[in-house]
Amino acid sequence: MPHTDKANTPRYSKELVKCAFCIIDAIRGRVSPVSRCKPQYSLPPAPPTLKPIRQDTDVVS
Repeated sequence: MPHTDKANTPRYSKELVKCAFCIIDAIRGRVSPVSRCKPQYSLPPAPPTLKPIRQDTDVVS
């Protein structure tokens, strides 16, 4: 059991971290998460969630 978890966890985390950076770049307005992230990791609720966050960031800045 632990072997399977260990094998999947680092790999899954790496992809999530990649997408996390893509989303951060998207919030900054540099790159859209869909362009860099794989479609399977680009969740449908992600784009709508970025809009309010981006507006909030612009207001704060």
